Amino acid sequence: MLKSKGYTVLHSISPITSEDPTWYPKKMAIERLMQIDNEYLANHSQPLNEIHFLIIQDALDNIPEEYLIGMVFIGDLK
Repeated sequence: MLKSKGYTVLHSISPITSEDPTWYPKKMAIERLMQIDNEYLANHSQPLNEIHFLIIQDALDNIPEEYLIGMVFIGDLK
């Protein structure tokens, strides 16, 4: 469903160790994601949390389903 609406990545500010992370879909060119630097992440991260990105297609292709955990908040996907 997310891919069909044009979403390419999920991002989260939940701790990397969270057993139930919260994910938000984003429409972002994968090339742009690869250009994000540490300064951007530092400026947009909350204390004790970091922004994490998950490329949707990569996750579907390479991560076993039992490791894809958390909740995806999709809001109004128009």
